[in-house]
Amino acid sequence: MYDSCADTERIGGDNIVVKGVEGLPELLKGNGYDIVIIVFDPVVGADHINAMLEGLEESNVVYIDSLYESGGGILGMLIPVLLPGEYRGLPLRPLAVGFRVSSVDLDKLGRLDRTFIIHRIVMAMGSFSIRRVARLSPHSESRGSIVGDVLSLLSLTRELGELQKILRFALVGVLIIIMSESILWLLTDLFGFVYYVSAPIAYQITIFISFLLNELLVFRGAKRRGLLSRLVGWNIASWVSSAISLILLVVLKEFLGLHYLIANFIAMAAGSIFIFLISFNVVWVSQHMACIINEKTYS
Repeated sequence: MYDSCADTERIGGDNIVVKGVEGLPELLKGNGYDIVIIVFDPVVGADHINAMLEGLEESNVVYIDSLYESGGGILGMLIPVLLPGEYRGLPLRPLAVGFRVSSVDLDKLGRLDRTFIIHRIVMAMGSFSIRRVARLSPHSESRGSIVGDVLSLLSLTRELGELQKILRFALVGVLIIIMSESILWLLTDLFGFVYYVSAPIAYQITIFISFLLNELLVFRGAKRRGLLSRLVGWNIASWVSSAISLILLVVLKEFLGLHYLIANFIAMAAGSIFIFLISFNVVWVSQHMACIINEKTYS
């Protein structure tokens, strides 16, 4: 049982409670701790910590979050784009978090701060089960700076390998837009097709080429659904994206008077945003971690 909370206090043999995360990876290495609980807010008391210890009998990560935490703002918009699905429902700034040290590769923890600490803990695990044990009204609602939180998110995304994947996906997108513009110009100016006929032809050619490039350059080696499922999903998503692009192309060309190549560039960019979200969340959705979220709460 746990009765108090010093800045760093060893409890129950190989269990430890600490305040904050300064020097935590170094503290854990070689000290033989089995369970670590990190407390960020004084509202977390002995009863809550005992509930976390109980939760860790079934899960390898537990946490207490704030009643007032919001997933909105800039981070709320960036997280669905930059993080894999299993990381998106995790609290950004928990009041307390506990985990089993044996489940974590301590060398992967790296630099820790309160924002995204749970994300970094589960990133250092091969698989994880996670449980929320309470939601409390914080004693003092602390918020990180927007710039600091965004930089922390980008750092986490880079460490997960998602940032490099996004950059490669964007590079493929740029190549496809250039290719689409070139094919559209050839069919329209050299072969005399009407632009709204040549545009779908250009789209279909680039759909297949972009699938191959994404398979080889962006998502190679990832654990994904079957090839046929990916191909069908990509074609469906691409044609929806193409429909969006074609409609926007006609609107920009016919109603706003833009040159068809400029209108097509804008239309392709809009379609690329749609296809980006579908690609990362449906077609090539990652399946590399097992995530079990148990919403049982302790009063």
